[in-house]
Amino acid sequence: MPITVERLEPLIYLGTYIDTVILDEVYESAEALRRLLNEDQAPFHVVILEGKYLKKMPFDVRGLGRAILPNCLGTLCVNAPRISELLGGMISKFSGQSIEFYATMEEALAQAKSLIALKKESLT
Repeated sequence: MPITVERLEPLIYLGTYIDTVILDEVYESAEALRRLLNEDQAPFHVVILEGKYLKKMPFDVRGLGRAILPNCLGTLCVNAPRISELLGGMISKFSGQSIEFYATMEEALAQAKSLIALKKESLT
């Protein structure tokens, strides 16, 4: 599968895009994430997408936007190809979902932890 999905930490999930990705594979990875969220009983979550190994992905704004699951606090992209920033901006406008880009996994992970801390604080 050109997209792997795994739990990095509680409420933080990593999707790694490998080689050429098609829209159906994006939907399959969203379902894999949904299963992890259900197992973890996660009330909200952050997704980090690793694009270092990505060669090509669909340029389907609406289709990619539909793959974002409810209760996602943000999608944080690392090592994404430059064209992904343009695509991410369009998906963000369409979906209302925050999509941010980072140069390193450490930066993205720090932001993910910050988003979760802010959400938890807002619930108290």
